[in-house]
Amino acid sequence: MVCRDGLPWLNEALSSVEAQSFRDWELVFWDNGSRDGSARRAGMLGSRACLLGGPEALSLGEARRRALEACRGRYVAFLDADDLWREDKLERQVARMARGDVGLCYADCHVIAADGRLLGRYSSRSRPAAGRIRPALLADNFIPSCTAMLSRDMIDEVGGPDPRLSPAADYDLWLRVASVARVAYDPEPLASYRVHRNNLTGDFASTYAENRRIYESLLNGGGSEDERPLVRRALASLLWKWAGRELIGRSAPRAAAQRSREAWALADGPAQALGDLSFCAARTLEGFGLRIAMNRER
Repeated sequence: MVCRDGLPWLNEALSSVEAQSFRDWELVFWDNGSRDGSARRAGMLGSRACLLGGPEALSLGEARRRALEACRGRYVAFLDADDLWREDKLERQVARMARGDVGLCYADCHVIAADGRLLGRYSSRSRPAAGRIRPALLADNFIPSCTAMLSRDMIDEVGGPDPRLSPAADYDLWLRVASVARVAYDPEPLASYRVHRNNLTGDFASTYAENRRIYESLLNGGGSEDERPLVRRALASLLWKWAGRELIGRSAPRAAAQRSREAWALADGPAQALGDLSFCAARTLEGFGLRIAMNRER
């Protein structure tokens, strides 16, 4: 758990860990520059909590990386300080991972508001996939971090979180895992993802910019030649979505026009550009009601 000023929801998050039916767990808690006493609350778990971090606020990728160095378990799961686990989350996922045929497993989750109101199911806005998921994952990050579990060996194999990334650190890690291993999906909502004004991923400009860096790195030699068309379309779709976000916000029409031009330039002609735009629109319309509800909470 990486936490920065998470005290408003931390009690619920920690209680959901303490309530787990699987009892052989340890919480590695990284205090990422909190000023609200979050670390003191985590310390109430006693010997079951490993408290790290301090006054310096790091990128999410760097904080996760340092916390992972202290993890002693065979499996690792992530829980942000504002999210919740269902009481059988660890039990179900440890049993799945123990079969040894996947490098990562994840699940559906409830999407809740700051006050706990149910907004919907995550799977209604992002279509899940299982098995060799990297092609689908390039088009959309459908893995909620609060539902993920992966083996420590897999983290070591792919290199762990990128310390240069924050909102996209988890997505980058999932992509690298999906390049070498199969992934399992549980349709049960094993967690609750809370949406509020201070969500890290609510900073859309930073999230889009980091995702763009990931895609451009893959296009510039970091990915395979076979997946270049998928990455190109993913980047184009991101740029169209970014342009739409800026237009809706009415804050940066020039920037929106620039994003649109960049998306158009990625295509090999008008037909492909319009196809990219249609792909982006279709993805956005999936779970549109939940997307609107989430935007209102942010």
